[in-house]
Amino acid sequence: MKELLKSRKKIGITIGVGIIIFLVLYLIGGGKQTKNEKEIMEDLNSDTSWFQYCELKVDNLTIEKRKTDKKQKTDIIYADIVAENQQYNIQCDLHYRLEYELYNDGWILEHAIPENEMGWEISKPNFEMICSDLYKQEPFFELNDAMFDSLNLEYEDNGQDVPEVEYWVTFDGQQDKENFQVIAKGRFHYILGKNGWEFQEDSWIENAGLIPKQGVDETEAENILKAELDEDVSEIKKVDEYKDYQYQTMSYTYDCYKKYQYLTVVQRYVVEFTFSNASAEWQNIGTTLIEENSEWNVVGHRYGIDYDSASGKRNLSVYINSITNTNFQFTYECSADFWGNRASDTSDFTINGYDYDKISVWIHPDNQINMMFTMRLDKNKGLMISAVDNRFPSITLIEETPMSQYE
Repeated sequence: MKELLKSRKKIGITIGVGIIIFLVLYLIGGGKQTKNEKEIMEDLNSDTSWFQYCELKVDNLTIEKRKTDKKQKTDIIYADIVAENQQYNIQCDLHYRLEYELYNDGWILEHAIPENEMGWEISKPNFEMICSDLYKQEPFFELNDAMFDSLNLEYEDNGQDVPEVEYWVTFDGQQDKENFQVIAKGRFHYILGKNGWEFQEDSWIENAGLIPKQGVDETEAENILKAELDEDVSEIKKVDEYKDYQYQTMSYTYDCYKKYQYLTVVQRYVVEFTFSNASAEWQNIGTTLIEENSEWNVVGHRYGIDYDSASGKRNLSVYINSITNTNFQFTYECSADFWGNRASDTSDFTINGYDYDKISVWIHPDNQINMMFTMRLDKNKGLMISAVDNRFPSITLIEETPMSQYE
């Protein structure tokens, strides 16, 4: 019985000594346990100042070695760290010196010092990223659901490590849609920043757009032209068409005929279209008159008229040599007067374009000083003639009347 009591007494003394030793150590260590690997990861991830670059998060941490001095209230840890940014597919292996200090609230991370960057694994700017930036630069891609399934990508880096990594990405792609083909070609510049790959303003697009697979129907183009022509046009003939889908342009060329009794006018128009990236449709950008030619059927014929003058019955004959946009040439001759005097001449008149009802010239034979003739071309009546008294222009001597065709 005495031995049993003695044994229990020894056990109680041992437990008491252990409690005292624990309390001493607890008080010396501030009563706080050092951080484990999971807690250290939480400290690093809770304060982005430790990994500002690329907004990295610690995914794994392994303590390589550690020196804890509870008397000095310091804990120095050397750790291997795997950090990543899942959004930008960035991963790196790092080696850090972590310095903790003990405060009343526990162990606080005061310094995280990179010892060695063991290696970075950073994905290049990917297809989705380049498409997203391309669509931002050219909104019509998204507007028309003109997305790419793939792009041919070529990368060029500057051969430097983080934090100066950059890429030039040359892209070239095309894709078929129902009514058009999508193309894109250019070169984008990216630099790795705090938020991952950052698009640079010196990027450029060489060519991007929608290439139509078919053009504007000829009938549609002709209807656009008809809406702009006057009612005198009696016939329209297509003479040419131009299509360059690569450059989103096309046009039709038409000759439009105005046919009168003595005049035929041919006006050449171009109806132009461009393919809009915004609407993915052809748009008419204008109808332009590029050429105009006229043919008077009075050219090559002689016309005449008999009239009364102070010296008796007279005759005036006119031969039409030529009529162009700038020139009206004819030869006239007056029959002899009472004294046997005749008057004849070949005249060139400069005209500026065709005003079809107002092309007129004066004839003033020298031996008929009292008469001034006005000859006018009329598209429906032919060659018209009238005369006034040269001395008193308000006095009409010959009312305007058609000249008779002699030959």
